[in-house]
Amino acid sequence: MRRGIIYICKYGASYPGSFIASMEKLAAAARSEGNCVYFLFPDSVADKPWIRALPVEDAHLLFCDFSFRGLHSFCRRFVRSHSSMQMVAHTHFLGGISLLAVKTCFDTCICHYHMSVPRTVSLVRRMRRVVSRMIYRGCILIGVSDAVSRDLKSFFPHNTVECVPNAVGFEYLSRSLRSGAVPACLDVDEFRILIHGSYFYLKGADTAVRAVAQLNKKQVPCRLYITTHSVDDTSRLLASLGEDLSMIQPIGVVENVLELYNNVELFLSPSREESFGYAVVEAAYSNCQVIASDVPGQNTLKQIPGIRWIRPDDAAELEEAILESITASGSEQARKLKSEQRAYVTAHYNVDSWASKVLEIYHKYL
Repeated sequence: MRRGIIYICKYGASYPGSFIASMEKLAAAARSEGNCVYFLFPDSVADKPWIRALPVEDAHLLFCDFSFRGLHSFCRRFVRSHSSMQMVAHTHFLGGISLLAVKTCFDTCICHYHMSVPRTVSLVRRMRRVVSRMIYRGCILIGVSDAVSRDLKSFFPHNTVECVPNAVGFEYLSRSLRSGAVPACLDVDEFRILIHGSYFYLKGADTAVRAVAQLNKKQVPCRLYITTHSVDDTSRLLASLGEDLSMIQPIGVVENVLELYNNVELFLSPSREESFGYAVVEAAYSNCQVIASDVPGQNTLKQIPGIRWIRPDDAAELEEAILESITASGSEQARKLKSEQRAYVTAHYNVDSWASKVLEIYHKYL
């Protein structure tokens, strides 16, 4: 019987990013092995330009309402209309009641788990764990880092769990380069530092603000840029910290993120929690130095040479690491480390390798 694979993705970003670059490669590889490939996205992304880059016919690009009723109704009709195939659902960014809507329609469901696994402490969380085990029962789970997969095996002891570390679309990053398209505010003399702060506290942006504010008080001029989907919301959060914000600047997110990395001296990822650490790999590929927090999920990237690792929520240690980065800036050693970083991440976190590892899981279980 011919096999069909439908990728059900609750993904609505304005830019394709590394996720879509990875899915392009996986879909092409799956099709090359004779599988019939489909994509299902929320209605809201039907007009996104990146949709048409996916290597399937327009008739195989599907959209529906991702409410429980809408998703379940669509999947039920889809399975019935493709009854001549062995149909597999491979889900991304889908969990809880949404995943239940899908798995009740398909005999085989592979769930790509992109989040951190919740910690079971309170009574409410223990109850959620029981419900989650019921929903995920029978699914093949793929964790996006060693830490996530390890936690999945503990959280879902009766499920099959595999690990495929996330990949970065380096070709996509390079294609997005558009000289002169970065914010003009980066044209300053101070040491330029970047952090992604849409999830302000989760990403440790408050820790970064405290460290940079202290450095400027000590007459070490450096400017922190915080990318965010809402500059107004981030500005309000900054105001609540009670620090001197004259050298702190929130800016909107941009598609040409590699150009952004290349126009700063240092990228920070002092996160309190991570499932993987896309941005750390992206920044390692770029021209800037990198500081990251030693937290599960992110610390699986410790093999990347030259990254400075700090404890989460430790502004003093972050301040010291920034000073080390300022001292190293422009040195021959820093240039050598950047070359090693780029070579390492290109070899270990490319989308071709990622797609091959997912196909191995298909061969193993389907």
